[in-house]
Amino acid sequence: MYQLIITILCVIASSLSAANEKAPSQQQVAELIKASGIELQITQIPQTLKQSAQSQGPASLFVQPLMQSLGKVFQPEEMLSILQKDLISRLDVPTMLDAMTWYNSSNGKQIIAAQKTIMQPQMLEKVGKALVNQNTNVSPERQALITKLAKSNQSVEIALDLMVTMQASFMSGLTNLVAPSQAQSFEQLSKNFAESKNLMRDQIGKQIITQQTVIYENLSDQTLKEFLAFSNSKSGQKLFHALNASLNHTLKTVAQRIPDAMQNAQAPATH
Repeated sequence: MYQLIITILCVIASSLSAANEKAPSQQQVAELIKASGIELQITQIPQTLKQSAQSQGPASLFVQPLMQSLGKVFQPEEMLSILQKDLISRLDVPTMLDAMTWYNSSNGKQIIAAQKTIMQPQMLEKVGKALVNQNTNVSPERQALITKLAKSNQSVEIALDLMVTMQASFMSGLTNLVAPSQAQSFEQLSKNFAESKNLMRDQIGKQIITQQTVIYENLSDQTLKEFLAFSNSKSGQKLFHALNASLNHTLKTVAQRIPDAMQNAQAPATH
């Protein structure tokens, strides 16, 4: 019996050792975050909030302080740190290696370069017009390819989760600014907004497909097919599900601090 127990413990220890060896390092995850373009997207969140505050019209005196406070909550350095730690728990080395091989390929670099243009003023204007006109002047085959890609790489789900989190963040900040004693928790607000996800899925899906049709317009069908092939692979599916889950976890973790941020913002005015 004693020998049997020792044997079982050795097997378990061996299995745990093998599992630990498959966990990616912090450096590997950091490289993936940068290569995949997620780092740039994270850094754009506070910038977008600040731009939104500056673009307000008559409500600017009321909304601007709120948006500026939210911009301070969503700090890129902290979000990247949280994202990195969470991704380590969700990914393994084989998936990491496959992902880095793709992103370092010619097609992968073209995809990321195209995605990075989304915040350029001329591209924002172009996407905005396409969303209004609902006309991207592409063939049905090209449209079908981009639709499959958006579904495969979780673009729609990421957009929906981001929408829910930012709506809950805004409402959390607003209620803590106007009536802190009656403010709902961020968790409850997230739950409330999440109930509308299915109602928004078709609309958000169409917007994401239109957006990607515009930003990928200079890429060949073959490049998009290569991206779809990677996205549909075992490593691709694991990667994009992990990125979605980790990004969602990161934003929600940071958003928990909104009530404290609003209280701190109001503190000088109360003295």
